[in-house]
Amino acid sequence: MARQKQAPRSILACYIAMSYLAIVAILTVIGVLPWMVAAIHGVTSLASYGMYALDKQAAKNRERRIAEYSLHLWSLLGGWVGAAFAQHQLRHKTQKEEFQLTFYLTIIANIAAMVYLFLIEPY
Repeated sequence: MARQKQAPRSILACYIAMSYLAIVAILTVIGVLPWMVAAIHGVTSLASYGMYALDKQAAKNRERRIAEYSLHLWSLLGGWVGAAFAQHQLRHKTQKEEFQLTFYLTIIANIAAMVYLFLIEPY
């Protein structure tokens, strides 16, 4: 089987995720963000990546799939970083336009909430 061309959106999402991780790490180290924020992003990202991997395997095996709203909910809760890496590495959910639009909206919403909660209205 020929290898599918990688969607530029998934590469963009990975660059955004790497930049975001760097910013969160720096802000955590210098004390602007609490360590719990980084921990929550880590846990939700690992969970998101795992969910994408399970969904990809289920799709291959024609088994019951993980609902798209569940994938988006985990992204919204902070797991979008893991979801971005999963989409890119697993080549999963990168071709569905509506899914990608909603995914990018979850990224924007999560970053906006982080900025508001911890930078505009500090804890």
